[in-house]
Amino acid sequence: MKKRFNRFSLFTILLSILLLSCLLGGCGKRSTETKDPAKSEELIADVVEIPSDGIITADQFNAFAGTSRTISFIGSSDGIDYVWDYNGRNIHNAMDMDLSIDFITDEASLAPIKEAANHAPYALGLVLKGTGTITVPTLTITYPEAWDADTAVFCKNLDGSIYRMADANISVDPDKNTTTLSMKIMEVGDSYYIVAGSSTGPAVKESE
Repeated sequence: MKKRFNRFSLFTILLSILLLSCLLGGCGKRSTETKDPAKSEELIADVVEIPSDGIITADQFNAFAGTSRTISFIGSSDGIDYVWDYNGRNIHNAMDMDLSIDFITDEASLAPIKEAANHAPYALGLVLKGTGTITVPTLTITYPEAWDADTAVFCKNLDGSIYRMADANISVDPDKNTTTLSMKIMEVGDSYYIVAGSSTGPAVKESE
């Protein structure tokens, strides 16, 4: 009887470990990542238009996750074009992402931001959706106005103070009357701002 009890106890322990492994690791669950570049190209194009609801699905991200491909997700709002560039090698734990952007362009909203940023002559607000990121993408915005500026900062308004989150690359094309701004995005889920001006002007406070 004792021998039979020990075998039963051992079986119970092994079964418990197996069930626990299934719960923690997803028993029988396989990753949907497509690490084969050739297969990936069949599943998703190099350039994808962001749909009206803004949602790029986890399956779309997994279609190139683990590859060296960079996929551009393009959108437009209020006459402002934008592109999210995601590199597949850096994607982990893909999930649905809302890549639509609401831009803040009215002077009443931007005036206090410019003032807080040491009276920056130019500013653009953007509302980035979602609650988290699956990697650090590059966001490129083409604004339909040629700013007289050569330096730009991506920042956030915290209790009336402007804190730098990242430098933004700026390129102005007077012939096309456009200003292109590009930056790395490490955070979403709030209102953010790009302030720009002359490189000889005062700098924005560094974020802690």
